[in-house]
Amino acid sequence: MWKTKLENSWDPFTKLLSKGHFPYEYLSSSNVFEEKTFPPKHAFRNRLKDSDISEQNYLEAQNMWDTFKVNI
Repeated sequence: MWKTKLENSWDPFTKLLSKGHFPYEYLSSSNVFEEKTFPPKHAFRNRLKDSDISEQNYLEAQNMWDTFKVNI
């Protein structure tokens, strides 16, 4: 029971340590780092694998953005 409470209290930290989803190909210049909004779903397209990010993975990435208040 204690372990469950500890895991829940560290949820943002646990998320930070997990493998995330990153729009590598979207970073075409340093100007992207100045954007104040979360990248659109198409920004996570992987041309090498010819695949799009799943809806669940996109929502997880957006949740990380919101949790850690990126670019605010």
